[in-house]
Amino acid sequence: MNSSAIGLILMLLSASVLAAPADITQPSTVASVAGAAITRAELEARAEPRLATEDEAYKAELHRLAVQHERSRDAISADALQTLVNDRVLERQAKAEGKAVPQLIAALPIARPSQADIRAFYEARKDQVGAPFEIVADAIKEHLDAEAKSRAISDYLTALRQRHAAETHREPLRETVPSGGPSRGTALAPVVLVEFADFQCPYCVKVAPVLGRLREAYGDRLRVEFRQLPLTNLHAEAQRAAEASVCADEQHRFWEVHDALFATQGRFDSATIFDVAGKAGIDMTAFRTCLSSDRGAEVVRRDAKLADELAIGGTPAIFVNGRFVANPGYEELASLVDDELRRAGVPVAATSPR
Repeated sequence: MNSSAIGLILMLLSASVLAAPADITQPSTVASVAGAAITRAELEARAEPRLATEDEAYKAELHRLAVQHERSRDAISADALQTLVNDRVLERQAKAEGKAVPQLIAALPIARPSQADIRAFYEARKDQVGAPFEIVADAIKEHLDAEAKSRAISDYLTALRQRHAAETHREPLRETVPSGGPSRGTALAPVVLVEFADFQCPYCVKVAPVLGRLREAYGDRLRVEFRQLPLTNLHAEAQRAAEASVCADEQHRFWEVHDALFATQGRFDSATIFDVAGKAGIDMTAFRTCLSSDRGAEVVRRDAKLADELAIGGTPAIFVNGRFVANPGYEELASLVDDELRRAGVPVAATSPR
């Protein structure tokens, strides 16, 4: 943790110290009943367990704030640098063409959505939209137009950065995420992606095929590791699924069960768990023995402790070579993998997997 994070903690601690007067100003007797004193020592002894819990929660919140503060600062700096580089390459290109920057942007070819595109977008989401196509068609067109323009500008800036040999040398914030979970990919891969996930989390369900696409696109250049983080306060059966996957891992069938569990869309009753395990070719006697033990729960506790240290508050939480990913969509993840490959001196394919 760097000096700014430490400074934040010290500032908060100082504020808490100033807010509470020192005990030496307090009387030794804090109350009395029928003339019999209740001493400060008695009060402290009675309050101590709850105070200890409060202190632990306070320290955990301070840690979470410090980590998130560092991530926010890093994201702001990265965004500002990207904007500076984009401005610079646009200015150079405008000068080369004898035009103003707005003219360059206005001249970009933009693939406008067809009526079929608009209809397809609606059909894929009509249950969530909850309105007839005729009512929302114009709004969908507007949305797809904006997406197409944004994509055209992004592609143009990417081309300009290559044309004008733009390079960034700023080192991003990296957090220490130790190895230890089930993994896909070679141990020598230059890029390691670690995912903390909950099998019953709908967002994790959506990210699973995204990670599959990344593995196909990057092959031996990318290793994917999994960490357990069932959010039991939100998902009642997530713990059962997590422990089942740990027991499957004991028989080297983790990924078969991982894929099958996500395919169930969060239905994890005992019958489903045993059906998934059986289809994965697992020894069911050993599987049941493992489930009845504490081995699965112990792995979940270990991963949850690491998640606390990394101030992870939800799933999926993804790190790419220690770089925290706030919005784990395919584009952002592929961009980060490309950047890490360049930093490692590993060739990135001329045709981006994106």
